[in-house]
Amino acid sequence: HLMQEQDGRRWLVHHLEAPRAHLVLFGAGHVGTALIRALAPLPCTITWVDEREELFPADVPPNVTIEATDTPEAAVAQAPAGASFLVMTHSHALDQRLAEAILSRPGEGWFGLIGKRVQFERRLLARGIEQARIDAMACPIGMPGISGKEPAVIAASVCAQLLAVWEAQQAGAAAATPAIRLVATGSN
Repeated sequence: HLMQEQDGRRWLVHHLEAPRAHLVLFGAGHVGTALIRALAPLPCTITWVDEREELFPADVPPNVTIEATDTPEAAVAQAPAGASFLVMTHSHALDQRLAEAILSRPGEGWFGLIGKRVQFERRLLARGIEQARIDAMACPIGMPGISGKEPAVIAASVCAQLLAVWEAQQAGAAAATPAIRLVATGSN
């Protein structure tokens, strides 16, 4: 938008949209499906990854991209910088491989893993993943104090956790970048 002040100065005002959070969700089971429903109206984009194409619903929300692939680890490498990752597949071995790939990535994106932490932690350390990276991994996932195991309850709890993470990331980004940039275009 071009704005002109009374003294003749003109400004080009360009509103910068806040970056939308991006989640790479591994697993199209009951919990993953419930989480997609919970995240549908929220300001995020999601890459939903599973090997089992038949599990994906025919219709997904507009902020969701499905990736049915035999090599889900490739989705880790293709994720944008700062992406969040959530691993909840049908296979502990696959969860382990994905955790290694995610924790080996440079950067500090959020990573949550469904399951019992102790099983994964030992194997990740043995594979040479730094303790500090493992400590930053959210496992178990969800908000403290919510212990229900129904898919919709887990989804609501994880959804709240992700919103808290994304708002903190946005606050950090907003502190570093102004939301409106003013550019003087000269005066008449």
